[in-house]
Amino acid sequence: MGGTSRTFVALGGRNGATLAELMREAGLDVIMHEAPGETRSSLSVLETSRGHQFRFMLPGPPWSVMDVIAAERAIVEAAQPGGLVVISGTLPLGVLPNVVPDLCGKLQAKGCEVAVDISGPALHLLARAQGPQPDILRMNQEEADDLAGHVLPSLQASADFAQLLVRRGVAKVVVVARGPEGSVLATETERWHSRAADVPVRSKVGAGDTFVGAFLLAHARGEAWPDALRRGVAAASAAVMTEGTQLCRREDAERLVDLCPLQPI
Repeated sequence: MGGTSRTFVALGGRNGATLAELMREAGLDVIMHEAPGETRSSLSVLETSRGHQFRFMLPGPPWSVMDVIAAERAIVEAAQPGGLVVISGTLPLGVLPNVVPDLCGKLQAKGCEVAVDISGPALHLLARAQGPQPDILRMNQEEADDLAGHVLPSLQASADFAQLLVRRGVAKVVVVARGPEGSVLATETERWHSRAADVPVRSKVGAGDTFVGAFLLAHARGEAWPDALRRGVAAASAAVMTEGTQLCRREDAERLVDLCPLQPI
């Protein structure tokens, strides 16, 4: 998408070395941190008769307390004051959920803006708003339903819930992705929806991460929240057009912006 970023990643074993090589070949600026054991593998299977996609997320090795302390220290040291830090993915086995708010506090003390895209116990802990909180929080519809304790059946319901989280102090901006419907964004005073473009779906792998990248790049460039939301949705729409683990093509993401209508809720 024309931006630049650095990737902090904890890697171990032969899988880790292979992944690091692939990341560098892709042009990423990699900050490699040594992780215990062998980096886990994941795979996606496409069932061709009906187009269903199944994902198998294999477990990785457990982390010790010292592993966690070392990684947390390295993340904070690598962060640039005044920069934007994204905490994303699944916590390794043995890592307690409180590492996320702890990292938020330390990174913000360094002058960083923090965006979080996680699930499970760490997301539930953040939702209690009992410690340091991210500036931006993104979740998908299933995660939002789980956090709310019931199904959020509509855009209005998702917007209500997202704004409730903001007003509780969970984050300054909350985004809820609703699959083909696009995404909803809420701040203290604004609620927006951008609908996904109508495109052929070849693979959903990486669509959420693509949204986060494009959305935060637009925000870092100074675009208003609704415009950043639409750019994120357009990039996610472009990502599902490509096969396998390919992400979006820049020309597709830019072309689809006008096909992702934006409206206040």
